Amino acid sequence: MDKGLVDLGVLKGMNSSRANGINAMQQVVGYSGLLRDSTESRAFIWTSDTGMIDIGTLGGWYSDIQAMNDKGAAVGKSLVANNFEYHPFVYENGVMKDLGTLGGRFGSALAINSRGEVVGAAYDSGSQARAFIYDGGAIRPLFPGDARQSQAVGINDRGTVIGSFQTIDSGFVYDGGVLTMLDQIPEVRAAGLSWLVPTAINDRGWITGWARRNGTGETAFVLIPK
Repeated sequence: MDKGLVDLGVLKGMNSSRANGINAMQQVVGYSGLLRDSTESRAFIWTSDTGMIDIGTLGGWYSDIQAMNDKGAAVGKSLVANNFEYHPFVYENGVMKDLGTLGGRFGSALAINSRGEVVGAAYDSGSQARAFIYDGGAIRPLFPGDARQSQAVGINDRGTVIGSFQTIDSGFVYDGGVLTMLDQIPEVRAAGLSWLVPTAINDRGWITGWARRNGTGETAFVLIPK
């Protein structure tokens, strides 16, 4: 493929598209619709050989892909047949699997690692958003018994998960069963940062995101573990 900027285009009949991720096989994922974030948008996978391919939905009008691992498994969310609720899914080998929710009507898968472990957020029966993890079988809460609203946005190949608790405006890292609030890490406190929102984690445990800096607005950060 030629180097430089490549315009991926849009799905047939659509006017807008957004790419959300790329893997080591140069597969690009995202979604395309009449307008950005419009309700008829459809998830796509693009390669230089196939172009943009519509992967379908869980029966409703809308789907999107948020991430893809290096084995070609993709995750996102889709409206189901009644078009009144959306569920997280994993797409692999041409099949879109509905991961369900935690008892509520909505959920979204946000990240997947090379082992096929998926994280995201889904509503429980009390209409609270809860961080979830999926590693086969049914999705389950990342923090059983914790009623705080939360979401998980990243997972590396070691199984370390990052996310945030919306009810206390604080990011977290969850590693080996140990929950650490990012704003309580000594180096973070010394830097005068608060309300840390993580966005990505690599296999070395480096975490990126943005935070509030006391009195000076918001700033991007990378947190490198010792």
